Amino acid sequence: MNHDPAIRRLAAPLILALLFSGGLLAGCASFGAEPDGADRRVSEGEPVSLSEGQTVRLRGSDFWVEFVERTLEARCPENVECFWEGEAEVELKAGAPQHEVPPFRIRGFLAGGDTTNYDVDPLGYRIRLIRLDPYPVYDQPERAPITLTLAIEVLD
Repeated sequence: MNHDPAIRRLAAPLILALLFSGGLLAGCASFGAEPDGADRRVSEGEPVSLSEGQTVRLRGSDFWVEFVERTLEARCPENVECFWEGEAEVELKAGAPQHEVPPFRIRGFLAGGDTTNYDVDPLGYRIRLIRLDPYPVYDQPERAPITLTLAIEVLD
């Protein structure tokens, strides 16, 4: 099959332009979108455990929370006497369609019934951090995976 050289000269730039514009459109489609895996739903106040990178959505709402990562582990390990219980810190993302909140960090003891709250005021929700596991143990390697137990509440 013989192709006209003029068509060949036009074909390559045309194909590149189509690929580039498709990539731009795909990038625009993801702006302000909810994270992948946001199909897991919980009722208001219901504790849910998330691994790093997992997302949960409040049932009957478009509000979602993603556990990005644990950013600090400074709690007093088991089998050690400490003068301070220490704290852990986690990074979360939260939002609703077209209203994503910038990533934020929350610190607290996060064990033994000590909860830490974070109000996402512009959207009208509270994230209650209940527990972060595994709890550190002195002289033992970290046990994986890291899980955060939280609950989502509607602000009055």
